[in-house]
Formats: sequence, structure tokens, C-alpha cells
Amino acid sequence: MDDHEAMEEVRGGPVETVLDVPAFESASDTASRPKPKRAMSFGSLDAGRGVSDDQKDQKAYDALVQCQELHMKKILEELDHGAKESCWIWYIFPTEKAGYCDFDGTRITKKNAVELCNNESTASDWRKCLEKICDLLEAQDKRPPDHVLPRIDHGRVGHFIKFWKNYSESPEWMQAICNRLDTFKFPSSSTCAELLAPLANGPVRRAAETC
Repeated sequence: MDDHEAMEEVRGGPVETVLDVPAFESASDTASRPKPKRAMSFGSLDAGRGVSDDQKDQKAYDALVQCQELHMKKILEELDHGAKESCWIWYIFPTEKAGYCDFDGTRITKKNAVELCNNESTASDWRKCLEKICDLLEAQDKRPPDHVLPRIDHGRVGHFIKFWKNYSESPEWMQAICNRLDTFKFPSSSTCAELLAPLANGPVRRAAETC
């Protein structure tokens, strides 16, 4: 399968990629639309427009909830085939920074993360997705665990684990998921060279910053 979307790297943080498969529609525009050459986070879009940090945080959180509502059933169906095949890592492993190629700029904060765990419309399916990924990883029991999640996504998973394990309001079910994931030693930071290695024989459009 060819690599399609841009690789991403945060300062000392994770790297993500999207394979050449049908991407999920953006929650902000479910109709087809041309993709910009460079995706911008909400912080970039709102810079200098008098939008407060709280408003930016709320907009990013609302977008995350909407994307989870829109995509999680499809994600669960996809995982029934045994592995991640399309573009959704940001919605299932949210961190405090939006993904570079996440056109909706979804992210959480320490203030609203607990709301996501208790959100009536999404929490149950989100938990199912995470537990399904754990089940698949444990069934294969391979390291590095790139048989279920592409290696280029491992940095984000590592940051996800770090955030939720240390989050004081993380519920027991989330702590249990993080403990299961942590046995696979996902890195919370990776070098470009390490993560480019599996893609050496495929086209890579660009490396950029994300989390």
C-alpha cells in the first residue's frame, strides 16, 4: 500500500502518516473539498482575530467530539479487519496538540479532557475503539507493534499514554487502557530517521511538525 498523506513530527514528539486509502470526511465539511497545501491548526487560523485561548480550546474540543461522532463506527468496523488502514489516529488518541494533517485541528486540554471521557454521545464507542486496539495488539504480541498501528503513529500513542496516565481525572477504564498500551513501549518521542525507515521504499511527501 502506497503512502499518501504527509508525515508529521512534533518537536521531540510523535510522527504520523496516512496511508493511501480513502480518508474519512472532515467533520467541519462533510462535502468534498480540496485539501490545502498546508493544514493549519485552530491556533493558526484564529491568530490575531481576537479569539481567546479558551475559545480556541473549546472549538478544538467540539471538533474532536464531532469527529468522534462521525467516524467511530467506521473505525470499529475497520478494526474488525485487524489493523488501522485509514486516517483517524487523532480522534482515538487525542493529545494536547492537534495533528499537522488534522484539518479539524482536534485536541484536548487538561481542563476538558475529563469531559471527553464522560461525553454521552462518544465515550462508550471511544472506549470500545481503544480496547479493540489493545485486544489486537495483545493477540499479535509483537514488538514493535506496527502490525496494528503503523510505526509512524507510535509517537502519538506514546504521548497519549503519557498524558492520560498522569492526568489526575483519568477514569479507571482509561488507566487500564494506558497500562495495556504501555506494555508495548510506544515511544513518546522518535527521530525522523527511525520512523522513516519502514517507509524507505515508498513515496513520502514531506515531514512536518505535529503532536
